[in-house]
Amino acid sequence: TDNHITSKVTGVKHIMEDIRDSNFSNCVTGKYINSGNIINNKLKVIFWIYGGAFLSGDVDGNLSPAEMVGKACGCDVFIPSYSLCPEAKFDQIIWDVLLAYNWLVTVKRVEASNIILYGISSGAGLAARLMQLIGKKKRGEKITPCFHSNVLTSMPNGAVLICPFVDYTEANPEGSFLQYSKHDLIVNQSVLEVGLPYFDIVFGKHRKDYSPCYGNCDDFPPLCVIVSQHETVYDQTLLLVNRARAQGVPVTLGVWKYMSHVFPLLSAFCPEGQQAMKLVSEWVAHRISEKKEPFRYKKNPKLI
Repeated sequence: TDNHITSKVTGVKHIMEDIRDSNFSNCVTGKYINSGNIINNKLKVIFWIYGGAFLSGDVDGNLSPAEMVGKACGCDVFIPSYSLCPEAKFDQIIWDVLLAYNWLVTVKRVEASNIILYGISSGAGLAARLMQLIGKKKRGEKITPCFHSNVLTSMPNGAVLICPFVDYTEANPEGSFLQYSKHDLIVNQSVLEVGLPYFDIVFGKHRKDYSPCYGNCDDFPPLCVIVSQHETVYDQTLLLVNRARAQGVPVTLGVWKYMSHVFPLLSAFCPEGQQAMKLVSEWVAHRISEKKEPFRYKKNPKLI
């Protein structure tokens, strides 16, 4: 069934699609924002994966920023919902994301080459893990658990990773994850006190196996990564970026100082967030335009 909800922005509709298909063992749900744009006679879609440390987050809470990014890039946006801890473990959470990606390609019939993954915080970790599963399937490697082997072999056009939470191992006492929580407005010490005990529930004994920053990035498409130099996930973001670059992945890395976790989502309140969102939007627009020359952006305070 399709429920059409009129958006406050003229010319854009939120479309809630509750999909039940014989090709899927579970129901794929979410909201699809139709921009009305067709670029080079092709439908371009941002696959938006929200964050929340696997404990929180929802589709409706991401509609406003997703609509803003989609409008800036001229893309449709699909925001799938997924299971959360403690009811679900990581295998189930990534399975929901995998199903939604499969649905977008096989049912909505959007070519993977016209899809940009857009992950925020833990959602960026899910985006990275999804690409690693796709890479494993392409290389013919064994995938565990076995039901994850239903992943497609079609890699997206690119991926935006906003302040990616990608290291689920025990935190280094001297690293940014614990040290910068003293100053981070979003991932503060109270958040860690509540969230860290759930890690064993979410990941079990597979913390490092599930951490994208330790996985294979060989087949990744180009990445655009945004992070603050003074936030909790700074260390692990650089670990992922350096690993991807060492394996030949083109990475555009934007670094801002003195910002909190997921600061681009605070673009209504801080100019640094506006700058980051502008960089991301221009990067996405460049990727979907199918231009062959490398992306260049010189206005960012620190683009590495």
